[in-house]
Order: sequence, then structure tokens, then C-alpha cells
Amino acid sequence: MQYEAPSLSQWKQLYEAIAEFETIKCWEWMYDDDVFGVKDPQTGETAYCCILGNAGEEFGIVAYIGQEGLKNLLDILYGNINPDDKNIFFEQKSLACYLTDRERLEPRELKTIRETGVKFRGKNHWPLVRSYEPGMAPWYLDAQQCCFFTHIIYQAIDVSMRCKEDKAILESDSPLTFLVRVPKTDANQNLIWEDRRITVKKPASISVSFQLDDEEALHRLKMIKKRPDLVLEADVFFLPKAIGEKDERPYFPMMAVLMDHKRGMVLSYNMFTNLRHDGYKGLEILIDFIFDHNALPSKILTQNFNSYCLFKDICQQLGIELKESNRLKNVENFKREMANYV
Repeated sequence: MQYEAPSLSQWKQLYEAIAEFETIKCWEWMYDDDVFGVKDPQTGETAYCCILGNAGEEFGIVAYIGQEGLKNLLDILYGNINPDDKNIFFEQKSLACYLTDRERLEPRELKTIRETGVKFRGKNHWPLVRSYEPGMAPWYLDAQQCCFFTHIIYQAIDVSMRCKEDKAILESDSPLTFLVRVPKTDANQNLIWEDRRITVKKPASISVSFQLDDEEALHRLKMIKKRPDLVLEADVFFLPKAIGEKDERPYFPMMAVLMDHKRGMVLSYNMFTNLRHDGYKGLEILIDFIFDHNALPSKILTQNFNSYCLFKDICQQLGIELKESNRLKNVENFKREMANYV
């Protein structure tokens, strides 16, 4: 989809909302697990919001978009993620505003702020506004996101000011039930916001797996003898350096690696763009290894959800044991080397 930049008027409305948000300092009584929702008047999608700053470290607001974003948020709040899993950073779906120092903003942002006439001054008072999409580099808001984020911030002000008196409005006896600010229009087509209690389904984990559909190749693989002593490590991960054309949103490429568990040797690796579209390239390195060495591994170890799911089907087809480990030392060493290389 082609990027549509916000107009100066849209930026002005957003920065005015942020300036008001910063003034009330609602993080003094709001915690990052005080979650509420805001429904987008344009798309109907819900953002699940939390306010940052009560710990005195990072100030601002993050709005996790839709079911995918809600899963990100719940995994963080419920501790369902491995703190060492760097993939979490690359899988967020959110809009965020961090109140930070002027030096962290890009020249184009400072120019836009200056042109809007909205004033920000001092340490931790400048708005760093970003869109986060899975597999993509943090980026500037487009026109639709800018309008939605403006609504989000004004509704965050409304909710937090009421919470200053009583946080009961956020409480519910039912799990996964949130206060959601929902828009409707009056006779003059003006937006009016109202409270709704909305119960959502537990967000499902999105898994990607590929089977080998080539019956002849599958038959040949099954005829290869399994080696009980051959244990491999397999992992898919994002490379930390984003790439892309000028003026286009960069993306983080992915890499699949296959390693010898006992010797720590890199057996093969492959780069690709998107797990859902071409994650099968991760399976190719396993299939090529088996054919090249005429040996079927007895076990494959993985260390994260994406890797486990990717190799699940092919391991079932070939009768290879697949096991998830908390941390694979060889893989982690390889990832550090790749991070330094790129």
C-alpha cells in the first residue's frame, strides 16, 4: 500500500493532543497494566492502550492495534515471552509516542513540529511518534494512523482523568473484558464517544508451517537412514539491520540457520523476506542437508515459537523428533556474529 503522509493540519491536531497529554502527566497515577481500548472511527479496529512512565523510566503511550497487537500486549503483561527472545521487538503491531529528548527526533520531524506551531521544550518533553508493524522498521505515521492516534490520545486523557478519581471503570470480573471508548456520530455528523464493556477472545498465536508436497522427494527422504547421534539446531530470526529502498519503509530480513548441536558448526543458512510468504526457504536448508549427507537427524532443537512451528510439519512427515529448548548456545553465538557482521 502506498504511503500517504499526514497533512500539516493532521500533524497539528496530533501534536496538540500530545502536548495536552504531556501536561496532565497521567503516568503519575496510571500504570502500564491499566489497559483500555479505543475504536477507530474509520476502520472499526480497536487499539488496546497503556500509558508509560509510572516507573520513571520511559514516558508516553503505546496503542497495540487489533488482535495481533493485543496478543503482543498480553504476552508482555502475563510474562509469556522469553526476555532473551529478540524477535519480540520485530513482531509488534502498535502506534507509540515516547516523550524524549529533542536530539532523538529526525530533522523532518522537528521541521514539522516547527511548522505546526506546537511548542515542546526540555528534556523528556519531545514526542517521538512511530508506527510498528511486524517485520518492518519503526516508521512515520501515515495519514490514517495520524488521525487514529489523535483520537487515541484524547481518549487516553479522558480515561486517565476519570481514573485519577477511581480506577473502577477499568475493572471487570470477566477475563479479557476491557473498557473501550467507542465513537458514534450525532445529527451533525460530529463524533461522540461513549464507554463500552467489550469481552474479546483470547488472541490466537499465528503459526507458519510448511509441508513437503513433492511426493517423490518425500519418498526419497524417508528411505534415508536415521542417525541416532545426529542432533541439529534450527532457528529462524530477524537480522537487526533493516534494508529498503530510499524513501520506502525498510524491513528486517529473516534468516534460517541449521547447526550441528554437538560440534557447534554452522551447516547451512538462508535469508528470506517474510516468514509467511517464503519461510519454506528455511526448510530447504534442512532438506538439502539430508540429501547431501545421506543422513536423517534423530532430533531437531529449536528455541522459539516461530522456529518450532516452521519445522513442525516437515519433522512429522520424516519422523524426526522436534523439541523446543529455552536457549540454544550455538544458535545464540551465531546470531551475535551475524549482528556484528551486518
